[in-house]
Amino acid sequence: MASRARNPSHWAGNHEFLITRVEPSGRGSTRAASKLSRLLQSFRRHWKTYTVALITVLALLWFVSKDGATRGGGSRTAFFAQSRRGACPVAYPKQSIKEISKGRMPYLLGGKPPGCKQCQAKEYISEFCQYGMVGHGQCDDGQRYYLTQLWLDREFHSILQFTPCDLWPLLKGRTLYFSGDSQTQDFMIAAHCFMYEFTDLGWRALDAQGKTDGPKKEGFVWHTDPGCVLLPEDTRICFIRCDEFECVKKEVVERLAKASEKRDLLVLNFGLHFSEAYEEELKLLVQQVLQLRRDGDFPFLLWKDTAPQHFESTYGEYPQDKPKPPMKCVPIGKNFPPNEGADKWVLKNDHTVEVLDDEFKTIAEGGWRNKITNDVMSKAGIPVVSTWNETLPLWDFHRDNGHGLECTHFCAPSAPQLWLYLLYETLAELAKEKRIETF
Repeated sequence: MASRARNPSHWAGNHEFLITRVEPSGRGSTRAASKLSRLLQSFRRHWKTYTVALITVLALLWFVSKDGATRGGGSRTAFFAQSRRGACPVAYPKQSIKEISKGRMPYLLGGKPPGCKQCQAKEYISEFCQYGMVGHGQCDDGQRYYLTQLWLDREFHSILQFTPCDLWPLLKGRTLYFSGDSQTQDFMIAAHCFMYEFTDLGWRALDAQGKTDGPKKEGFVWHTDPGCVLLPEDTRICFIRCDEFECVKKEVVERLAKASEKRDLLVLNFGLHFSEAYEEELKLLVQQVLQLRRDGDFPFLLWKDTAPQHFESTYGEYPQDKPKPPMKCVPIGKNFPPNEGADKWVLKNDHTVEVLDDEFKTIAEGGWRNKITNDVMSKAGIPVVSTWNETLPLWDFHRDNGHGLECTHFCAPSAPQLWLYLLYETLAELAKEKRIETF
């Protein structure tokens, strides 16, 4: 190519060929050459004007594409440069199992990509999401490395190599709503942390019309007011706190029926705050949601199963005598008859649970709550994000809630990060089956 560029006669021949094709008459070449000459003379006289105009056009194109990369003022619409579509906004090189086995921290557990920007910020959310803090409900470094080794030993390699760019195509262009109790709030925070390089590290209130026009607030939402974090390309991660059915019916279902879009996703769970009518409530909820989705723009519903607790009780549930922290967290069933001290179950590498004692077969069913919900959701065609099995071994990852150790909530990063990966697997399968679309 360099030798061709330095050969004027060669390019002159090509120009003449192209010009004579414009006007096939005998005088076409002369007329076109005359026009070209005048054009070149005009450019030489006014080159500064042309240059300024070109720079202005390019600047406008850049501004539009950059403006479209962020949800402007909470708007549900945006314009994006075509070159950005399909691309991951942040580079996350895939880590090898060899690198991880030698001590490199997986992204899901706080590993940082090279050249990251938000990881340099001094804001609370940035420091929290790197999981290097002391206290604040965080696991210590020993727990992070132990969890990494646990997954290495079980050859659970896909979770160790999981990157935000794997999840991004399934989130892009939609709102991912989380709603439920405090465990679901931890789930949302895990999603926020995993994608924090994509955000401005802020939190914005979610109003009744589904907008996020308000000012940026620092850090996480530790309270119960609905809110969201904003990501590029008209993408949000939001949370609406609801512990019980009546709250879900009014604050979630009625709100999202008016203020969401069909492309959006709703991950729901309130299993720890059950009532005597739990099964009937679930059936009513599912019927209402399916009807709203058929008639309008209600989000695609996914039910997250209820994760195990690890209290010192037969099946790990909160004891009926309601003790106060600090508490002792233990493997489910191990310290109870028959055969006290013996394991009652084992988690296999294929993610299934093998029960070693028939009296504990409910463990393989996901506990009584999940036995109910799995049946209801299956009959209604609602996907379930199944977290019970893989959370069973994490009895030693519960956190101090400020009054001592308790056995419901988990330190970060541990179970909630695991749930996020399992949500990714569920969404990927739904996309493969074309039950949800990607944008």
